Amino acid sequence: MATKLTKTLIDGTAYQGGTHIVFDTEVRGLGVRVYAGGEKAFVLSYRFKGKKKRITLATYGTLTLTEARKLARRKLAQIADGIDPAEQRAQERTQGTLKKLAEAYFAEKTEQGTKTVAKMRWRFDRHTPKTWLGRVAAEISRSEVNGLRSKIGRLGPYEANRYVQILRPMFNRGLSGSYDDVDIGLWFFERGSENPAAEIEMFKERKRKRFMRESELPNLAKQIDQCPNVYVRGAIWLFLLTGCRKSEILGLRRAKHETEPYVDLTHEQIVIPDPKSTGDDEQTVPLTGPAIAVIQALPIEEDNPFLLPGRRKGRPLVNIDKHWAAIRKDAGCEDLHIHDLRRTVGSWMTAAGEDLNVIRHGLRHASLSTTLIYARLGAEPARKALDDHSRKVMEIAGKARASGDE
Repeated sequence: MATKLTKTLIDGTAYQGGTHIVFDTEVRGLGVRVYAGGEKAFVLSYRFKGKKKRITLATYGTLTLTEARKLARRKLAQIADGIDPAEQRAQERTQGTLKKLAEAYFAEKTEQGTKTVAKMRWRFDRHTPKTWLGRVAAEISRSEVNGLRSKIGRLGPYEANRYVQILRPMFNRGLSGSYDDVDIGLWFFERGSENPAAEIEMFKERKRKRFMRESELPNLAKQIDQCPNVYVRGAIWLFLLTGCRKSEILGLRRAKHETEPYVDLTHEQIVIPDPKSTGDDEQTVPLTGPAIAVIQALPIEEDNPFLLPGRRKGRPLVNIDKHWAAIRKDAGCEDLHIHDLRRTVGSWMTAAGEDLNVIRHGLRHASLSTTLIYARLGAEPARKALDDHSRKVMEIAGKARASGDE
């Protein structure tokens, strides 16, 4: 099938089975291949020494139709000069592919103990077009990266920014020669090459200021307690009562652990051996009466060391998004995020007149003066601030008796 390609035509073309390609009448051999999953890519079909061949030029959306036509014409000119683009690409495979670059980058991050590697890998796998993975990393152009950034940005501007922030240092490491392997002739970039993810304009971000209003809590508390999963109920109450981060609560262990957060009921605290905000310094979070009551009410799952067991045997609760979405929808506060509950703790204690340094200590915020704050403050002021906050939460939620405060 051949017709003059237009953006409207390409956007409206759906997969029709088999190897589905719509060819352009303006540039010989240029076509758009439509895959079963809906992804589209510019391809170039040609003959070289009597043999039919086809190469993928770029994912549709990362190159415009005009750019694809220019690239196709350059490839056709090479063919006319006796250069086979497919053979040339095969020879260039000694240059590392984007897949190899990503594997090397994430492996290095894992060795360095970077805590967000799993999230970075998930984001990279989710957004990177499959057609990019087998391509030489140096072939990825800035216009392609910018096009992909725009595509992701239509779904979520912040997500697009985070993705670019993965690619940029990844390409920098490839450019540095750190992953080149002389023994096997593997290399990624020529000297003097530019980072294709550099100088990409980021979407403007605004810091969230949302926190739960007192008037929202009674209905939210009702919906939390109607959640069918007892561990999800426990997790959300602990978010509200402790101000801990999502990963700190979901990963809580029942017994002492060297590297992961755990509950220490003897000293009425949560211990975080390797906290996010300070790196190597152990941190503790005071457990108030209501928080202890929540913890003690949770069923213990046999052979599972975690306070909040998940569906996989021996593993913690990982994803509460669906439950939380249903809870906040029924409570009429759909724009309330899990992290907003942590912000709520600080906001309510501030409104109650607590000292800002005490609140910062209670929530373990990092800042330029963190060391001075930690040297000056003990645990008791933070415990009192959280205790007063917890009592207020339970009273407004109508659960004061259950917490033992009445």
